[in-house]
Amino acid sequence: MAIKMKSSLLLLALIFLAACAQQEVKEILIPRHNVIYTFSYDIRESLGVPAENAAEIIETTSRNNRVIFVFNGSSEKDNALFAVTSFNIVSKLDQYFYNEGASVYFDVYYLVNDTWYNKTKEVQQNLDLSGTVIWLKGPDTGAQRTVVYMKDGYIFVEGADEKGVVLAGDRLVLLVMGVNRFEDIEGMR
Repeated sequence: MAIKMKSSLLLLALIFLAACAQQEVKEILIPRHNVIYTFSYDIRESLGVPAENAAEIIETTSRNNRVIFVFNGSSEKDNALFAVTSFNIVSKLDQYFYNEGASVYFDVYYLVNDTWYNKTKEVQQNLDLSGTVIWLKGPDTGAQRTVVYMKDGYIFVEGADEKGVVLAGDRLVLLVMGVNRFEDIEGMR
């Protein structure tokens, strides 16, 4: 019994040490930018979110100077998540594009009861979706999984739960910044 207890304690101690050894990484520094970009969760966790059609997403975001967030505004819970996620995306990408020498304008459209609105809550009869369109989907507005992908010319950022929405948003930002694996940030920490 004493040997079994000691083995269990040793195993717990090893697990604790292993967890302590892998420090959380939430920040990267792109040297030529001289800016620290801070993420909501450990970057390794964000990089675990699947990014389908990555090359197409990068190409789409790099060729447009307008980014439009679009979402279904029928869920107050998802709306709160979209506010946080879009703020996180904009705050990082605005600075990133500026440091890359590009000027980017961000816009928002959302749908409630078959009516589209802009960011100032004005009804929109004709949506101007010229630019990079990012559809946000949350647990109450159609997200089935946590993923970033491109479909029909639109980028979809989906989170199956609250944390997933934020992780997917961070995954998109990392992808645009050219970070597709943890090793890509070795010189950025």
